[in-house]
This record gives sequence, structure tokens and C-alpha cells, in this order.
Amino acid sequence: LLDRVSTLLAGRVAEQVVLNEISTGAQNDLERATSIVRQMIMEYGMSEELGPITLGKKQGQVFLGRDLARDRDFSEEIAKAIDKEIRNIIDRCYRKAEETIRNNRDKLEQIANALLEKETMDAAEIEAIMEGKSLEDLQETEEKTSAEKDSPESGAGNQNKNEQADDSPSAEKNKKEDKQVPEKKIRISFQSKGTDDQNKGDS
Repeated sequence: LLDRVSTLLAGRVAEQVVLNEISTGAQNDLERATSIVRQMIMEYGMSEELGPITLGKKQGQVFLGRDLARDRDFSEEIAKAIDKEIRNIIDRCYRKAEETIRNNRDKLEQIANALLEKETMDAAEIEAIMEGKSLEDLQETEEKTSAEKDSPESGAGNQNKNEQADDSPSAEKNKKEDKQVPEKKIRISFQSKGTDDQNKGDS
């Protein structure tokens, strides 16, 4: 959960590190990150300061478009401790995201430039950049792999080649049998026709 919170905060951190300014674009990410941390403390008992306890009772009814509400069954002092713990966890995750981005600033800029050029990136491309490879290297590898699959020397190519040029004795025998079958049918049809003509003459 903490890694997820750090990921949600990464966009805000990137703005501050790269642009040295903050926009409203991360509003939803901040809201989701705060909600996760609040659940960790009040529902899952994952707070070092408050301990493994559940705080606040869930209300029975949930109105459309609203989150599950909770009744406050704790003191004002506990409420302040909850707010303080939320702030501490958010700050810790924020520092982790900032450290990760600063240590990988070159990769961040490389991904940003690739997005400006391509607009979209898949997981393989992002992983390649994180491994220190360039998108050109990844593209060359994909083209080489595709060429090897389509080459005549591959298994599929040899199979098609064998199917196209099969000069084995069994194949020749099958070809002869295929040619003889229509001749037998023709003879039978002629014999049947001759027999019918003879029967007509006798009658």
C-alpha cells in the first residue's frame, strides 16, 4: 500500500523536481493517496503510533455518489493523532517518490521525450528504458526477432518448403493414383453407356 501511495504522489513530485512548480493536475492522485493512508490507519490498524485498532464505525447506509461514511467514536485527541499520522505517512511516501525520481532523472526525461514523439508507450518499452536501453535498441531487437520468425530457414519456412517440394516415392505414388482414379471412372461411365445402348437395341 505504501508503494501505491508513493506512485500516486510521483506525478506531483515530478512537477516539483523537473519544473519547480506545482499544478492542479495531481489533485485526484493526492485525494486517492490520502484516502488509502486514512484507511490504513482507521480500518486496517496499520499505524505505528495508534496501534492495531479500528477507529470509527461504518454507517449502515451509503448514498449514491458518496463514499462509505464513518461515525466518529473517538476523542478529539485521537482525531489529532490520526491527522498527524496521515501527514507523517504521506510525507514519508513523498520523500521516497522524490528520491526515486531524482535517482532516475535521466530515465524520466527519456520517457518524457519518447511520449512526446510516440504519444503512447507499452510496458516493454518502459522496461527497456529502465534497464538502460534505448528505444532504438528495443526496436532493432523486435525487428530482428520478427525477421527470424519469417525467414525461410525457420521451422515454419522449412515445413512450407517441404510441403511445396515433396518428391518422395510415396508422394509420386499418390500422384499416380490420383491421376488413375478419373480414368477408371471414365471407363465405367462408357461401359454403362454401352450397356444401356445395347439394352435399348435388344428391346
